[in-house]
Amino acid sequence: MLAYSKALKAFCKHNHLDLSQFHILGFDSFQGLPEKQNPADDHPHWKQGNSAAGIPEIMEKLRKAGIDPGWRTVHLVKGWFKESLTLELREELKKWPPAIVTIVVDYYSSAKIVLE
Repeated sequence: MLAYSKALKAFCKHNHLDLSQFHILGFDSFQGLPEKQNPADDHPHWKQGNSAAGIPEIMEKLRKAGIDPGWRTVHLVKGWFKESLTLELREELKKWPPAIVTIVVDYYSSAKIVLE
């Protein structure tokens, strides 16, 4: 999320746009990697809990990137994809149609859920 936030900031600066008018959505469990659900998820260096970062840590990284996480345009959605990607959330997000969508997942099973 940090790299995309920096890119958005640079884009806005270059095009004289107001950064606070763009919505930034971050989806994360904030618990690190989940338990493997599928043999295709197996990787020798990936263990449950790896890469965990709490919301305060993510907010601090955003601040350092020049993004104020207190803006009404920064939305962090906590939870596993299978629980957080709901029909209700889909309806709510219609208010902010995305210009760019990136999906970063580590496991096959997580990618499958997101893409479905």
